[in-house]
Amino acid sequence: EGNSIGGSSSCANASTPCRCNVEWEKECGGGCIPKIQECLADCSLRCVELATVGGWVNPLDEPISLTCAATSDGCQCLPDEVKCDAVQSRPGVEIGFEWCQPAQQPCFDPFSCENSDGCLVFQFDGSGDINWTAPPNFRCLDEGERECPCHPTWERRCEDGCQSIKEPCPIECDDDEIICLSSVYDGDNLVPYAGDLTCAKVDAGCPCNPDKEQKCGVGADSWCQANSVACPTLCGPGEQLCQLQSYDGQGTALDNFTEECHPIADSCPSNPAGETL
Repeated sequence: EGNSIGGSSSCANASTPCRCNVEWEKECGGGCIPKIQECLADCSLRCVELATVGGWVNPLDEPISLTCAATSDGCQCLPDEVKCDAVQSRPGVEIGFEWCQPAQQPCFDPFSCENSDGCLVFQFDGSGDINWTAPPNFRCLDEGERECPCHPTWERRCEDGCQSIKEPCPIECDDDEIICLSSVYDGDNLVPYAGDLTCAKVDAGCPCNPDKEQKCGVGADSWCQANSVACPTLCGPGEQLCQLQSYDGQGTALDNFTEECHPIADSCPSNPAGETL
């Protein structure tokens, strides 16, 4: 298939270019390229196929392909696309580039960021989701910026860049640990998307909010539950869960039950406060 899987080094005369692999490569501009790739050494206008994200052209990814314009009309686009162009200046030569993108997306100059990187800026809707129907904008980093800024309301800074506040920054835990999501409350209300991921030992289970939650279950099978809701009764092997009707002092049935574990071999007991077998 012509995929590079290794090779060997050799010496060549300084005035003679290195030899290409005659089976898989061809000479292009003093170097070697795969035979299936078009040589663009003498091409003054190149057609670029760019990667997309959400249907919009993403200038930050590596181009999918580069080809030389076949006609004087330049690169060809579809009726619902707009043709964009840019010029890259190199010592002694200028190379033109053209590409096609959705007509709603503003054209950008990928070579305009001479001393910085570029940023693809998406718009968000009122729920904090990316508005894929609105075209993103491309801009260069401002002076003093070291990385693309995150959206001030709907994104957070993680180690690998910006991420939606609806998703905590990813972490890695050891083999004997589990990943836990902390709970944050505003009064008695759980604040969505505010928690962080932490690591906890498997046999200990995830920690709970000390003021608002209780831990139900044991070890890795435990979970956190609001203090206002009682933990369910968990029975062990050979046991069954029995619900006992609650009664007031006069023997009138109440609207609640109590839960107890009893051997499977036995019938669930009655409540002596108001029942007889």
